[in-house]
Amino acid sequence: MWITPRIGKERALKLSAVTGTMLAFALCLWQVPGIGLRSPVAHLALGLGLSLFMAAFDVGVGRLLMRKPWRKIWLDFKPR
Repeated sequence: MWITPRIGKERALKLSAVTGTMLAFALCLWQVPGIGLRSPVAHLALGLGLSLFMAAFDVGVGRLLMRKPWRKIWLDFKPR
C-alpha cells in the first residue's frame, strides 16, 4: 500500500514475497526447536499449517482492511 506507488506493483509483490519468506523462516528458526517436532511428517504438517495461516491472513487483510474485491485478491496468489 505504501511502497507500491514508489517502486511499482510488480516489484512490490516480489519484495513482499521475499520479506514474508524471510520473516517466516526467522520465526520458524527461532520457534520450531522449542516445539520438539521430530518426524518429517510433523514438520510438513507444521509448514502446511503455517502456509495456510499466512494465506488466510493475506486474504483477510486484503478483504477487511484494504477492501479489495475477490478478483484482485486471487490475482495476487498467482505464482508467476
